[in-house]
Amino acid sequence: MVAGRSSRTCQENSGVYHRSIVVKSGHDRIVTPVPVLTGHSARPDCTQAQPVMKNRATVFVTDRGYLVPTLVAARQVARNPAARYTDVLVYLIDIAPDMVENLRTAFADDGIQFFNFDAALINLPDGCLFRAGHVPLASLGRLVLAPLIPEQYEHIVYLDGDTQIAGDITPLVTYDVPAGRIAAVNGSRWLKKDAHGRLDPWSAQYLAEIGGVDPEDYFNSGLLAFRRETWVDIGPKAFAYFLANGKACYHHDQSALNAVCKGRRIELPPAYNFHTEYAELLVQSSYQPRIVHFTGQLKPWTYVIAPWGERYAKPYRDMLAEMPFLRPYLPRLDRASGLRRAYRLARKIVQTLPHAHKIWQRRASFMAHVRTHRFPI
Repeated sequence: MVAGRSSRTCQENSGVYHRSIVVKSGHDRIVTPVPVLTGHSARPDCTQAQPVMKNRATVFVTDRGYLVPTLVAARQVARNPAARYTDVLVYLIDIAPDMVENLRTAFADDGIQFFNFDAALINLPDGCLFRAGHVPLASLGRLVLAPLIPEQYEHIVYLDGDTQIAGDITPLVTYDVPAGRIAAVNGSRWLKKDAHGRLDPWSAQYLAEIGGVDPEDYFNSGLLAFRRETWVDIGPKAFAYFLANGKACYHHDQSALNAVCKGRRIELPPAYNFHTEYAELLVQSSYQPRIVHFTGQLKPWTYVIAPWGERYAKPYRDMLAEMPFLRPYLPRLDRASGLRRAYRLARKIVQTLPHAHKIWQRRASFMAHVRTHRFPI
């Protein structure tokens, strides 16, 4: 353990100030205020920046498959106005130690903290079903995070790596979620009712199998806000639910969390988890997202197509150009020509036209909801 630099914290009383002793241990920092008595004529030097111990953290968990997208999102948080209030923590699964050190060096100026995450924490027993697809096993990592988060952090925002920050998220990171509750944005099930308020048979069966969750209460787990002590309770319960009900958990951690959080979720505005199902409604000209979430199999780094176009693909190319050592972690970067992308868009429009009336109805429902619902932020 090596003692680091020290600084002074000023107080109104000219005879007392606090000298903050900064102790470094590995990549962690502990600031201990020590009172120092002075004469009335002695004044502490208040011109130097003071170290601040934040109690809010924005947290990511990723494996190598989502490493680059996660780094893009994490750096966007670190460069957002909200960074005044939140630290950024990235937990890494199966990333080589030398790469972890490279990341700590490359992102040091952004203040992003990197931690190793033991993959054994999410090992599944024989017979437990995890449906293969675009969602990695690392998605379960959020459920076992609580013991890994440093105790200084009381208020946590969890974000999936397939997100980007599109606006100021200060209201989100400074929101104090009540103890025992979580905050999240609705999924898309609530928009899929027919004119008679009935769900399609598959959705109705899915929600019934995870405990009869109401479609109006079903949330997307790509953005979660909670207190650390709340997650100590909820996370393990959701993980245990998944282990016992893997077949019913079609959407993995999201299914398990919806099953165990009935009655405990506070609805956040869609702007903070503007997922693909919302973007498909083409409401962006009237409703400004703050966090976009690339749900579904098609991601802007692998296949540039509406509703996520070039604007959202560019940050990934820019990061690889800036940090070539990351290229092996994103080998499937979409390099289609402009003509090819125009063809994709035309084909999608043709495929969408038969459903235009349904999309318009859902769009109207979405806009009515965001105008009339009382959100906490």
